[in-house]
Amino acid sequence: MLGNLLNFSDPSKNSYYFPFIIIIIIILFLFQIIKDYFFKKDQNLIDSFDLELAPNESYDFSIASRKESLRIRYLIAFVITRCAMWAKAPYLYYLFMIVHKFSFVEIGFLFLIREIGGLFFGTIIYKLALKSRRKLLCHIFNFITIITVLLLIQGSRILAYLAIIISSGFGAGFISSTFEAWLLIESEMIFQNYPNVKQRFLKRTLKKSYIYDAINSIITCFICSFIYTKFGIIAPFWINIFLSLLSSIVIEYLWDENILLGLEDDRDCIRLYRAMHLIKKLDVLCIGLIEGLVKACFFIYVFSWTPILKLSTYGPINVGFIFTIMLSATTIGLHFYAIFFIYLRFDYHISIVAFLFLLGLVLFLIYYINSFLLRLIFLSICNGLFGFYNPLIYLIKSEMFSERYRATIKFLFSIPTNVYIIIIFLHLNYMNCFTLYLISSIICLIAFIIGIILNIFIKINNNNEENNEHEGYNYIL
Repeated sequence: MLGNLLNFSDPSKNSYYFPFIIIIIIILFLFQIIKDYFFKKDQNLIDSFDLELAPNESYDFSIASRKESLRIRYLIAFVITRCAMWAKAPYLYYLFMIVHKFSFVEIGFLFLIREIGGLFFGTIIYKLALKSRRKLLCHIFNFITIITVLLLIQGSRILAYLAIIISSGFGAGFISSTFEAWLLIESEMIFQNYPNVKQRFLKRTLKKSYIYDAINSIITCFICSFIYTKFGIIAPFWINIFLSLLSSIVIEYLWDENILLGLEDDRDCIRLYRAMHLIKKLDVLCIGLIEGLVKACFFIYVFSWTPILKLSTYGPINVGFIFTIMLSATTIGLHFYAIFFIYLRFDYHISIVAFLFLLGLVLFLIYYINSFLLRLIFLSICNGLFGFYNPLIYLIKSEMFSERYRATIKFLFSIPTNVYIIIIFLHLNYMNCFTLYLISSIICLIAFIIGIILNIFIKINNNNEENNEHEGYNYIL
């Protein structure tokens, strides 16, 4: 039996992937032991590092019970909705390739439509979420998801294009923005006179949602992998439909529509002006460029991993198990982040440079080495690096500028990034998926150079501040 599990000979067999899953489970278990026994949890230290909070404020029992009710209602709806997304995520490229018979170039065009649509429509939807009916928008999201999947599984190429156009802007970013907007406004209504309690509640609730999402993504993909093996490529999409419908039922019965309170926001022209003023600062400019370039790499990575592994071996592959391995590697990256920055307090500006160097190296190795096993390992490492990067870049941006201008700055830097992606994907006729990874490696090299410039700038500024402090001290003496 052990010999059947430890099988590295045929990627078409499910047992080929079990050793990876077993190894990752052992690594995650070891990480938990390290965090529990070698790094004692100091909650005050973690809170002060993540967010500056004032001492606890007292509040009555009714608010405490409403707080727990809100957390449970949010987490149930959020987790089910994310599970629906994870159920179909690994199989979308395969569906286009096997059922619709799209070519590599045509699938690239479909992904490009979804990305560009998400950039513009996603921004509009986010603004609606700040000022309009968030519960209704979440229902619309589930309705659009069900309609999209029903169109995709028909096997018609025209309907596939229609499905991608309809779903533009209603991707994973919608779940993050609209669901969190509902939670934020509900918490505003409950904690109107307790701002510090509200901040602690939001921070801990969102932290739990990320943890539950990481766990459920792995479990959902693992289960769907067996269902895909047993019933075929369409089965995971039916699971997506069922979970989306369940999500709407849960939202309808557990959530209230918070239409009476909206988030205060600057006018678009004022926010845009202030964001452009912030971009003039070299450190903000560098971080914006790095984030935009990494986003381009991530888009190419998400689009290309399936054909790269498919072309690296003969016969079929189980994309569900592969995606489970990659998501598990992302969780390992999150553990690295927690240990390095919450417990060991690594310098995160230097860490972003190290990340860019390692990501570029791994992407180049995926391009260069012609082995399914090694490419699977390197792709998993990529996922781990992205799991490490996402909270790190959020931490860096939170120290540079406020949340109010973050979306605008991200949008400004997404424009040149998407122009670059469009140029690449319009020339897919002259390249293949391996060439895309070579291009991604070069993009990481450019971002690496920008990261070095950022660290030099920060080092010079810190030295100037120290010199000014010493001069002032000597003057006083």
